[in-house]
Amino acid sequence: MKRILFISSNIHTPWGGSELLWYKTAVFLASQEPDVEVVVVARKWPHIPPHIQEIADAGGRICDLPLPPTTSMEYLKGKFRPSIEMQKKMLLQKISPDLLLHSMGKSFEGGDWMQSAHELSVPYVNLVHLASDLQWPDDGEVDLYRKGYDQARVNFFVSEGNRGIVCKQLGMNIVNSAIVRNPISVAREILSYPETKQGYNLALPATLVPIHKGHDILFEVLAQSKWKQRPLHLNLYGTGNYSKSLQYYSQYLGLKNIHFRGYSKNIAEVWAKNHLLVMSSRMEGLPLTLIEAMSCGRLAVVTGVAGKECVQDGETGFVAKAAHPEFIDEALERAWQKRAQWQEMGSLAAERVRELIPFDPVEAFAHTLLQLVQD
Repeated sequence: MKRILFISSNIHTPWGGSELLWYKTAVFLASQEPDVEVVVVARKWPHIPPHIQEIADAGGRICDLPLPPTTSMEYLKGKFRPSIEMQKKMLLQKISPDLLLHSMGKSFEGGDWMQSAHELSVPYVNLVHLASDLQWPDDGEVDLYRKGYDQARVNFFVSEGNRGIVCKQLGMNIVNSAIVRNPISVAREILSYPETKQGYNLALPATLVPIHKGHDILFEVLAQSKWKQRPLHLNLYGTGNYSKSLQYYSQYLGLKNIHFRGYSKNIAEVWAKNHLLVMSSRMEGLPLTLIEAMSCGRLAVVTGVAGKECVQDGETGFVAKAAHPEFIDEALERAWQKRAQWQEMGSLAAERVRELIPFDPVEAFAHTLLQLVQD
């Protein structure tokens, strides 16, 4: 029996979009491949996150992730224990997987797992969900990550743009790499287009983290008098640690057409009510939000980092030159002037995304991992 270990670098929140592909793959392997043992190292939360429980229900084994002390008592106990890095290495040695899948929410984290895997001769692959020009490795870590990427069996990126950024920041061509796609969590069918008699609804389903998603940029655009006077609303679907500050900022700008709707599990319901996706992101991989919106038959206004691989400017959406109010305004204005064509462009967007995303990215990725284990 082959053993595949899954480790995610997302330890700050129980769930995020970067968890989808690896967790779905773990469930598929645990439930469909009797000759594979699935092991997951995950942070122990007060309540087991649903995706971790689903892996366990499918037959996967869950191990607790070693974490730094957070209380004075934990700190005192920790003085008599090995370092966190050594605890991770010891856990990896104990599990002794035939393959480690290291899922990275950002391109430069989890270097200790890569180093330990190499030192223990554990084959590993990296799954990179996000790279950004705003986040470079510093001098103390750049060599660690150059080795970490170079020594991996394969480095999987969710977009060509991310791969290019990491190559640039490490100053090396990452030959051992491939592009993979995230699964789509909505049915592959175009939803009915909402009525426009009461105006137009723009939506952004995303975590409320402005440094990432650029909510502040979008607010500054919509604060212009021309946008305040137009019959449109922006619906924000998501939660996060910056909810209050974003609400205060929207009030400060006098924005009465922005609505904080909270997190929605039903993406199809979101796009049954909204006409257009707008993303002013400063950094992205290939956003699930974009793929889902296009799959539902909605066009998008995006920054280059968020959607230039998917969105054909002027045909299936509109691409801003950069995450800056001037450029978001320009792209959104072009979209507004063609609002009579939004439904038609959304249908073209749905066709485009079906060409780009495999029908079942999870099964395809699972078989890729199986091939690596067998090799």
